Order: sequence, then C-alpha cells, then structure tokens
Amino acid sequence: MRLVTLLCSFSLLPCFLFWTQTVLADAQRKIGVVLPLTGPLANVGSSLRRMVELADRQRDDGKIAEFVFEDDAFLAKNTVAAVTKLVEQDKVLGVIVFGSGTSAAVSLLLERKKIPAITIAMSEDVVRNREFIFRHYLPLSAQSNAIAAEVDRRNYHRIAVIATQQEAMLRFRDVFRQRFVNRIVLDEQVLPGEVDFSALVTRLRRANPEAVYLLLMPPELSVLPRRLREAKLEAEFFGSAQLQNPAVLAAANGALDGVWFTGVDDRRAQPLFREYQREFGELPVPDAVHAYEAALLFIAALRNVPDDVRSYLANPSGFRGALGEYGIVPPNTYEVGAVLKQITPQGFVYLRQAALE
Repeated sequence: MRLVTLLCSFSLLPCFLFWTQTVLADAQRKIGVVLPLTGPLANVGSSLRRMVELADRQRDDGKIAEFVFEDDAFLAKNTVAAVTKLVEQDKVLGVIVFGSGTSAAVSLLLERKKIPAITIAMSEDVVRNREFIFRHYLPLSAQSNAIAAEVDRRNYHRIAVIATQQEAMLRFRDVFRQRFVNRIVLDEQVLPGEVDFSALVTRLRRANPEAVYLLLMPPELSVLPRRLREAKLEAEFFGSAQLQNPAVLAAANGALDGVWFTGVDDRRAQPLFREYQREFGELPVPDAVHAYEAALLFIAALRNVPDDVRSYLANPSGFRGALGEYGIVPPNTYEVGAVLKQITPQGFVYLRQAALE
C-alpha cells in the first residue's frame, strides 16, 4: 500500500510542479491599473478602463497579462494607497497610472521598487531622472510649440491665462509665460473645484483680452466659459488636451464651441474608436487611446522580454499600436504626434498641420 501511494505521489509530482509554475507565472503577469473610477473624472477613468480591457481581449495569442484595476478618485493619497496594495498584495510586475499629480505621488515609490510603470500624464516631471517610469502622452514641448504657432498665426496680442492650481496646468502656464509674457494682460489661478467666478469674470471683462487660455480642470473648465459667454466677453478660447472630455463639453452647454486646442494625433485610431462605439454605445474619451497603447506595450513586453519588461518599455523596437509606429524620446516619453483640433457642435475637427511645425 505504501509503495502504491509512493508511486502515485511521484507520478503526480510533475503535474504538481507544472501547476505550481503556472500559478507563479500567472501571478507574475499581473499589471496594476490605477484610474479615477469615481469622482469628477469618473467618465474618463471608465473610458480608460474599457480601453485596457479592449487591448487585453484583442490579443489572439492567449492570455499574456492580467490587468488589476484600482480606483484613486484622482486623489494622490488614494493613488499611493492603491499602488502600495498592488505592489505588496497583488505582486504586480508593472503599473499604469493616470494623471500628473497622481503619477508624481507614486513615481519615486515605483522607482525604488524597480517596478516599471507607464503614466498617462501631461507633466514630464513624473519621468525626469527615472529609469523605470515612462510616459504615454503628448510631450509638453510638442503641445506648447503647436499652441505658440497657432497664437502667432491668429495674431493674438492681448491674452488672458486662467489656470487651475494643478501641477500640469501650472507647468503649461509657465512655458507659455516664457514666450508670451509681453502679450499677457491677465494671469490668474483658480482653486480645483471652484465654481464662483463672479470676481474673475469682472476682471476679465476689464482686461478685455482677444483670447483666453483655459488651463482648467473639471468642473471649472465647464463653468467659467459659461459665465464668460453669459457676460458677453468677446474673446476666443483655446487650451490643451483636457478639453476633449465629453462630460466637460456637455456641462459647458455650447460655451466651448469654437475652442481650439492641442490633442494627440489620433486619426489612425479612428477604427479603434468605432469599435469602442459599437461595443459600448458611445465614443471613448480621446485620451483613452493612451491607456489602450499602454496596455499593448505591457503585453508586447511580456511576450518579447518577459524577464525584463523595463528594457522593452525603454526600447519598444517594432511596436505598432492604434496610433501607428513610434519610439521613445527623452525624458522617457513615447513619441506620439500632436495635432490641433477645434470643438464644433458636431464634434471635433482637425485643423492645419502647418501649426505643428
């Protein structure tokens, strides 16, 4: 009897070892994704999550990665807690994080743990002097150059700059100041979540700008333009990629029609957007394409260099995503193209390529 039991045990040993190795391999393939699934940017977080899930489902070569989602409500303290949980409990081998301030809050933690991360962040500071942190977003320089060229083309000489007290928005403001300091007639900051703009509207009317640079976050990005239109301010509005949020446009109730801004050159991603619309009944937030590409990059890294994900993310040779083929430029930023867009009642339209030179 003992001999039979012993023989059975030995015969099951290879199966047990195979099962154990498989379980360990699956555990090592986890990628954490931290998004604002609640709070003022919940619609953005939901769209990004769906894009990650689309990227995961569209692979035809088996389950390469398991994506583990956490909600931070776009609050840095929550991001720290979420990433800590993903690292210590879920044992993830990589992380995707949305937002500049939220990414900055966990950048050093991930760097010290040597866990590769892709941040969907406006600010380049989150990847500066980092070896394991990468950024999938428009380079600040590309956006700023496109905005500057369009400002010159439209010949604005009296510009008001209104910025939310948020890291990325203030960085955009600082770059713009350096180039157009002599054209700025009003330079104001507002608190995140502010909705009472009575005094600011009065100052803006007094300054009488030709254009207003809207470096704002929700809900102020919807509320202030409405107040300015109600006050009959005769000025053009312009801004950056945060103007692509469908919830912002709906809440603005037409006040943002005609606004021009910089965004990712997503013309090649239109088939992906149509697929998303067929499945979910609505178009994605345009910035969600960055989450799709980040998920594809991790999947490609696990397929090509499973023992050194960071090395692949640092040099994704031959990678092709929904945005086409692209590489990486300093500081650790994937080189996706910028384009100028304009808001119309029918949706976004693309403007001159010449403004991007």
